[in-house]
Amino acid sequence: AAVIFSVATQTTIGYGTRSIVGSCRTGTFVLLCQSLTAVFVSALSIGLIFQRIADPQHRTRSVFISDAACISCRDGELTFMFRVGDARDRKVINPNIRACLYTWDGRRTKEGEHLPVVAKPMEIAYQDGHMLLPITITHVINESSPLYRHTHDSLVACGAEVVVSLEGQIETTGLSFSARQSYLPQEILWSHQFVRIIRRARPGEARHEVDLRRFHELVPLSLLESDRCVARCGVQRGGRALLTAQQMSEATLEAARGGGRGCVPFPAAGTNTLVVSDAATLSLVRVNPWGPNPGSASDPTPTPPSSAASDTAATSESPDLKPSAKTSDANVAQGRLVLSFRIGDSRSPSGSHLAGAEVRLHMHQWNSSGEVGHVAR
Repeated sequence: AAVIFSVATQTTIGYGTRSIVGSCRTGTFVLLCQSLTAVFVSALSIGLIFQRIADPQHRTRSVFISDAACISCRDGELTFMFRVGDARDRKVINPNIRACLYTWDGRRTKEGEHLPVVAKPMEIAYQDGHMLLPITITHVINESSPLYRHTHDSLVACGAEVVVSLEGQIETTGLSFSARQSYLPQEILWSHQFVRIIRRARPGEARHEVDLRRFHELVPLSLLESDRCVARCGVQRGGRALLTAQQMSEATLEAARGGGRGCVPFPAAGTNTLVVSDAATLSLVRVNPWGPNPGSASDPTPTPPSSAASDTAATSESPDLKPSAKTSDANVAQGRLVLSFRIGDSRSPSGSHLAGAEVRLHMHQWNSSGEVGHVAR
């Protein structure tokens, strides 16, 4: 009878045939404790069940971020790459992918405060807003990249760690979730690429096939196509060479600079990459005194371009060095001395082009007393 009364009280059935005598204080106290305990247990059970069902972080179990990253050349640019994917049919809404480089080469502020850890965001090239298929996320390593000029040893020396985060919303509930992955220097493979895991649907099939078993796999690239590139990296080419992580990073950087084909060395950040020829030429140009000069604005015949896109031949006429012209008839050409030299920009392949260049030329003449007697512009 007591058990039936307890169950009826806790479930608020209320049969009405049993009740506590008002003079029994112990029974009243036990009834009050059981009622409060029943409310607490019911609220806790419902909360735990709802939290387990609606927790958005469980969505991260079906979102994959590659265990390792790689650095190699893509479309002629040195690129940091990692892979992300979603295994569920209901895809993530508004995915947002970010990457940041954390290093322990701290700095000191103007006020004297020491900041031990430096965080530098990395620009991500991501355009797919649905994550329908696994995609390789890329970050171009140029002068503005925090990975610029880094090798494997330099990343280890500064305690570098690349942290990748993926944020999105669940399609059914609209709740936000986040997934993170980090890459230490030994988890960043140089001159590697991700294995292809997507197979296009055959005729008659409705879905593409994705092999998630090989999602995290990477394969090395055969970038050492130049003996000169190998020699610079200190790697012997005999059979299948075994490269250390530092040698592989140096070989990757060398391949990004042109593979050792006599290219200009990779400039450091802030380096003046403008070059001017060590010598100039003084040549005689035959022009028609009654017609436009070659290469002028009114000349319909354009001046032949230079052999290199980044080189420019600058010319300057010398008014003081013009020879005397003999005008015996209208078809006699007049000679003119032209001073020529070459300028260029030895920028890196991933750098920015020079804009707004201005070239000025001055001629200084010294007199017998050792002073500048005349300056011609």
